[in-house]
Amino acid sequence: MYNILNVLKSVLEITAYELKSLINEDIIKVVRYGLKSLYTMPVKLFLNCLEMYNQKRKRDLRNQLLRT
Repeated sequence: MYNILNVLKSVLEITAYELKSLINEDIIKVVRYGLKSLYTMPVKLFLNCLEMYNQKRKRDLRNQLLRT
């Protein structure tokens, strides 16, 4: 779990609080809906999804800053 946290932090560039909140939300989803979808996703695809999320997040934050 520690290694996964480090990978996520390096890819997502988010604060520890944000990361913990996201992990908590995902744990709740897994408990409710199960793990089946996680078994079918290769690690490379997962990391690519995280990278795309981070790029979108940065773009959204920049746009928010420009609007203020």
